[in-house]
Amino acid sequence: MGRPRRTSPTSPEDVGDTGSELEGSGNRGFDVGADDGSDSDTSSSLTASSQPRNYADRLMDHILLPKSARDKMAAPKANGHAPQKKKKKAAATMAKPVFAIVTETKAKNITYNLAIFPASERTKELKKRAGTNTFMKLEVEEPFDTWKAQLLVRIEKTLAPNVLDFDNYETTFTVPRVSTAPMAISCDEEYTDMLERIGRTKDLVCAVFIQERQQMQSSKKHEKENVPEEDEDENMEDERKAKKRRKSKVCGCCYPCL
Repeated sequence: MGRPRRTSPTSPEDVGDTGSELEGSGNRGFDVGADDGSDSDTSSSLTASSQPRNYADRLMDHILLPKSARDKMAAPKANGHAPQKKKKKAAATMAKPVFAIVTETKAKNITYNLAIFPASERTKELKKRAGTNTFMKLEVEEPFDTWKAQLLVRIEKTLAPNVLDFDNYETTFTVPRVSTAPMAISCDEEYTDMLERIGRTKDLVCAVFIQERQQMQSSKKHEKENVPEEDEDENMEDERKAKKRRKSKVCGCCYPCL
């Protein structure tokens, strides 16, 4: 049988070296633990200040808002500010002159459609009256006297009165879509009012109704009355001769009389 192998006893120096190595390795383990602690602190700080969590909360709050509030938040903004509403222009307090209102339109002349009625139609309704229709065109800047004179020219051509007087005629006017009821016109103020109403239209058209108040003697009849006496005697003789000829041609026999 073989003899057991002897192991040499460990010296105290070797024991000390081994302890130092173990101690060193232990220190390394503590150092690693220290490093792990610092890393855990850093990760916790990053988690606390992380954005995804706060963004998710804000997104959830936005989803839970009513639709009107979400639309208001989603409205476009200019330079970080909400767009301002346009302010309405204040209405002009000063009224424009009558001629300025009319001249703003493209047309320069006003068309007056005239309806002239004799005195015999005065008792009838306006729609049932029988008269003469004509028209005249005048510039916007014409005064009332010029308008009245042109109106009398049309009356003289239509009715041919012996005495031509504007006061003997009842004059009214209507403006389409502005003044449908007839309104009187007999002075400058009423004429200015008529121009103002016409200026509100695009076509510048006005209807004027002229009604004769009293039956005026016609100028043609007046000419017959002013015929001299000699001419009247000649006319009477001519009429007598014409009557005799008619009697001689008609008799009771079958043959014409000689």
